[in-house]
Amino acid sequence: MAIQLEEWALNCTHILSEIFKFLDVGDLPPDDISKICLERNLNVQSMTDFKPMLNSTKQLLRDFHRPYVKELANLLQDDKFLWDY
Repeated sequence: MAIQLEEWALNCTHILSEIFKFLDVGDLPPDDISKICLERNLNVQSMTDFKPMLNSTKQLLRDFHRPYVKELANLLQDDKFLWDY
């Protein structure tokens, strides 16, 4: 199972339900699911804490990850994991 962060942010309760089904465990009570989804993110940093990434570094990382991202999308039969490739 692979989940995009964007999916989680948009529909946490549904994603949690899908995770529980995938793991073949019982669902949590709705109140517990809501509590999990409403938790604030603890490991967040402001983008202003970092200098902008060099374009050459971005390209190097894209080139490095491209074959793995394509393989993941192929294995999952889902192009949403291709990002901008």
